[in-house]
Amino acid sequence: MEHPDQWDSREIETTDSTAAPAASSERPRRGRRAVRAIGWTAAAAGVAALTGLSGYLWITHSQWQDQNDELRAEALELGDQLATATAELEATVTELSTTQSHLVVAKEKVSTLADQDANATDDLTYAEDMVEQFRICADERAELVGYLKQASRYTASSLRDAERSIDDFCDDIDSAWTEHLDAQE
Repeated sequence: MEHPDQWDSREIETTDSTAAPAASSERPRRGRRAVRAIGWTAAAAGVAALTGLSGYLWITHSQWQDQNDELRAEALELGDQLATATAELEATVTELSTTQSHLVVAKEKVSTLADQDANATDDLTYAEDMVEQFRICADERAELVGYLKQASRYTASSLRDAERSIDDFCDDIDSAWTEHLDAQE
């Protein structure tokens, strides 16, 4: 350190009252420099923040576009799948309608065949009954022939009554059979 006697005269002058205005003019310069430094720092920080925000927004925008493109492609694919499924559904509905029509026709045929089978069974039963009636008629006629061979044993009127009764019975059977055959046509 220097000794106080060795001070420069300028330094001494700075301590007197005339130096005060010079010192105050130094302060505003320092304050202006500090304000400028703070301003430049704030501006640099603002530019850096804007640059970072712009970068973030650019990346977000790019990601959004990529995601949007993926979603559009997926939506188009789903649309194609939906169109295909709709076409397949329409084809299936058409096939189902055709199958239902065929089923109705088949049911009608089965019903007709069942009716025919039932009718055939009824016809068979009726024919069997008629065959039995014709057999009875034939037996009765054979018995009448036996009575006629022994006519001397019976009165003429009793033989005619027996013959008429057998003829009526056999004629009724013959008429019933003819009517049945006519009804079948």
